[in-house]
Amino acid sequence: ARFFAIARHHRVPCMVRPLLPMVMRPNPLAVPRVKSMYIMMDTSREGHRVGYTGIGMCDPVGPGTIRAFAVWHSVVAPQKNVNVEESFLRSFSTHVWSNGVDFASDAGAKVVCEGAGLSWSQCLCAMKPSGLGVRQHWQEKESSDRELCAKSGLWGVPSFTFKSASMWGQDRMKALEMTILEDQRFRVVAPKM
Repeated sequence: ARFFAIARHHRVPCMVRPLLPMVMRPNPLAVPRVKSMYIMMDTSREGHRVGYTGIGMCDPVGPGTIRAFAVWHSVVAPQKNVNVEESFLRSFSTHVWSNGVDFASDAGAKVVCEGAGLSWSQCLCAMKPSGLGVRQHWQEKESSDRELCAKSGLWGVPSFTFKSASMWGQDRMKALEMTILEDQRFRVVAPKM
């Protein structure tokens, strides 16, 4: 949510490129248990910091993530509407990471998708195993986005790139905003050629 608020406030375009969790990628990285616990605790801390006070989380790694990517690439991204993207990500984050909703189940996915204002029938169709080639499509897109991320020296989410600046982590939001402000200040005072 902060990412979208910063982009709106400074009138800069944003493009969301979801990446698979490290443990689900081809040649997955072995994530030590202590790192996994840190990620969950950090997620909880960030959630509480921004006011999510839900009952707990449901780790979406596995089928939940696959279904979320199918919905993203079949229903959300084709709309090319940052408000729809934000709505889905906010609903997913709130329900899955804060309220313990299981996106791997139809009942859980319905709560998330309808909470984002999406058509449940379209989302359900996108998540079907046949998926009309959707899985291959989103896997190719995710792989391409991951390669692009790596070229910027980044490997995970959340990652942010603005012009030539790249940064990683929720705690870098202020740095992202400062980078945007510096760019806008330069554009305002730079002489026109």
